[in-house]
Amino acid sequence: MAQIDEAPTTDEIIREVRATKETLARSVDYDIQRILKDARRRQRSNGRKIIAAPIHSHLPDERLERGC
Repeated sequence: MAQIDEAPTTDEIIREVRATKETLARSVDYDIQRILKDARRRQRSNGRKIIAAPIHSHLPDERLERGC
């Protein structure tokens, strides 16, 4: 899998997020399907209720109504 070039940063939080992302991806050999499967497993195991956002494809686009 190709690496994404990310701009260097001095922000500690961004560095930590990137390091965590790299660690998780490396643990499943950068396989996107395994990354998603692992994320779903961790979501289920944390005890919080997972909800999906409703899809509203039938709603009008307000930007069209405003002429944007």
